[in-house]
Amino acid sequence: MMNKWTLAANVSLSDKLFEISMMELRASPGDVMSAVELGATFLVKRAGKVVAVLQKPPAGLVIIFNEHGEKSYSL
Repeated sequence: MMNKWTLAANVSLSDKLFEISMMELRASPGDVMSAVELGATFLVKRAGKVVAVLQKPPAGLVIIFNEHGEKSYSL
């Protein structure tokens, strides 16, 4: 499925912001994640309200799990 955010893998989407509905996200999760990987940011809306922001994590982000399975983040 081709969407406005579906582009070739060598195209950068850095600094691109898209608004999508939950229904659009459910219909094309792979396309959305590919666009995020290329640098796009998505505002995900449900009933017209933003409920999530999808974007690439900062470079160098490390997820640390302690002995209790709790996680923390470090840059």
